Amino acid sequence: MLIGIIGDTHLGCTNYSRKRRADFSAAFCNAIKVCRDRGAEAICLLGDVFDSAATRRNVDTFAELLRDIADPLTELKRAKIPLIAIPGNHEYGRGREGGELGTC
Repeated sequence: MLIGIIGDTHLGCTNYSRKRRADFSAAFCNAIKVCRDRGAEAICLLGDVFDSAATRRNVDTFAELLRDIADPLTELKRAKIPLIAIPGNHEYGRGREGGELGTC
């Protein structure tokens, strides 16, 4: 099985400008595309998918982020390509409330 690996995407950082957040989202979408173009049968996100719990507390920024990354995620679902996310220290464990990604 060929697995695409993507790490430290830091999506939606509320300390960044809208343009910089969009650049991070575009890079994420491109990484998904590269994985698919190379025949990945699954994609694994290796931690720090989101920049911090601040994304979760800012609804507008989170909505922006979801809009930016929705198309490639929808394509993965249609193609039945699993997307597995492993929480990193930016999801929780930095002295802040965490929880963007849950654990099994």
